[in-house]
Amino acid sequence: MLAIPGSGPGGMIGVPMRRELPIAFAALAAGSLNSRMGQFELAAGPNLRVYEIWHVLIAGSVSVALVGGTEFFASGAGLAIVLARACVIWFGLALLSGRIFGRKLSWIIPVATIFPLTYLGQDGEGQARWWDWTGQPPESIPCWAIAMVSTACGMAAFLLTPWHVRAFLPARNGHV
Repeated sequence: MLAIPGSGPGGMIGVPMRRELPIAFAALAAGSLNSRMGQFELAAGPNLRVYEIWHVLIAGSVSVALVGGTEFFASGAGLAIVLARACVIWFGLALLSGRIFGRKLSWIIPVATIFPLTYLGQDGEGQARWWDWTGQPPESIPCWAIAMVSTACGMAAFLLTPWHVRAFLPARNGHV
């Protein structure tokens, strides 16, 4: 447990650092798409995209399984589900970050969520807020909704390639 300044009672809150550990797994899984030929791969054909999709699905699944499985043996099913859900959320955010900032920087948005989750994640009575996906119980419907939205946004950002964008833009001077 790490004591950090926060909005909780007494001005300090205790943060179990392993609550943030899934960020590393999610960012590594999304960042593993980075390549020295990344700019060329963005314009690659459908065969490479199929391999990238399989890579994302396998890397994300392995990350969630490692986080959930390790936590299951360390703490039990409840916390394993919470941290596996957190890994899913951060993986979606990492894919989104990879599209915005580049695949090498897929860690930026997941790491940026540490501040609101640690400093603002508790109300005045020390209870986790509804959106704190690492502090809510496994059956929290809003947190599962956040997981679905994060995954959908991340996968949409991953699947959005320059040639997909050009297909939706109006033609200029007869060129697409």
